[in-house]
Amino acid sequence: MKKIKKGPIISSLSNGLKIIYLQTENDPISAGHIFLPHGTWSESDRELGITVLMLALLFKGTNRRTARELAEDTESLGAHVNASASHDNAYISCHSTAENFPKALSIMSEVLLQPTFPPEEVEKEKTGLLAAIKAKKEQISTVAGEIFNKNLYGKHPYGRPTSGNAETVSAIKREQIQKRHRKLIIPKGGIFSIATSHSFSEIKKVLDDLFGQKIWPLKPNHVLAFASKSPQLVNKHIKQPSHFTQAFLMKGFQASAARHPDFLKLKLLSGILGAGMSSRLFQSLRETRGLAYDVGAYYPTKKGGSSFVFYLGLEQNRIQEAMEGIEKEIKKIKTEIIPAQELLDAKNFIKGSYILDHQTNSQRSYYLGWWEILGLGPQFDKKFLDEISKITAKALLGVARKYLNNNAVTIEVHAKK
Repeated sequence: MKKIKKGPIISSLSNGLKIIYLQTENDPISAGHIFLPHGTWSESDRELGITVLMLALLFKGTNRRTARELAEDTESLGAHVNASASHDNAYISCHSTAENFPKALSIMSEVLLQPTFPPEEVEKEKTGLLAAIKAKKEQISTVAGEIFNKNLYGKHPYGRPTSGNAETVSAIKREQIQKRHRKLIIPKGGIFSIATSHSFSEIKKVLDDLFGQKIWPLKPNHVLAFASKSPQLVNKHIKQPSHFTQAFLMKGFQASAARHPDFLKLKLLSGILGAGMSSRLFQSLRETRGLAYDVGAYYPTKKGGSSFVFYLGLEQNRIQEAMEGIEKEIKKIKTEIIPAQELLDAKNFIKGSYILDHQTNSQRSYYLGWWEILGLGPQFDKKFLDEISKITAKALLGVARKYLNNNAVTIEVHAKK
């Protein structure tokens, strides 16, 4: 049985990179995540998609190894090294057997700090990203989501897709990718979260050797200001014709950032309304009335302001009926106290899902770094469960009235006629 020792331990390397270390006993897998604070929000309008492209190219060749050699050497260790980007941040992750973890971290350091961005690989990755962008146009929920984000967030970076668009990606040059790497991959403001059975002293020495000042020097004046707040929302209702045979409906409101006191209340509210088969939307709009094949509500975790969104995939001729159903559920959640048993069930669902999502060292490592990069701190990982338990029905009534107001963005993606 896995056992987590008391922690986590907070430290830093000589270049200022913050270390969050969690020791787990009897776990054969070790994992680490480096979170960097400059996600796609810091891209210029002319270089949208460059962060996703640059991160994919980290694994396509370094000063020491080709893409094939990197893949073979990583697999020979039983390891996985990946990278990803969101609006708020970028991260690179590594997990492997505990025995080979130091060697896997060496590969992680190499791809992060010594990529060569071979010209032929740049063109291959651009082609792949352009194909992915084109494929998104065949997913009605993605099409609706991008239209929704653009109208909710306006010119704020959250209104742009993280993968960019065909025009911007096609124009990106190798020199721009190299410059983006120099600008983005810096230790200042970075977080290295690790969950492992190795001792702290052992891991700290490995990290100093592979990611410390000598290898990854701290450079002055290399800081970007975080994006401004989202614009004041104006009520909008947009009807978008499409080539799809089905329709998709979204209705959403501006909501608070992760550090706001209402954060967990909104998480719980979205769970009651639209998470799982027992949620209100699923039961009333799908099970009882058969209005939609896909229905729910979500509240994304964002650093600079978020959204509270209702969505339905449905037949074209059911849109008006679905709109009325959403309005009915909004009115109910704003005027009636949630019954005690329903509230308890929703809390148990959210807490159970959260605990299940912490079963591996890779997941534990991710959450520790993620909460820290969002500004909530690694201690929030345990605080999450306690705070969810404390939320009252009266508090949920208050946030429903506060956020589910008259200023909303409604998107209808119409089926072709």
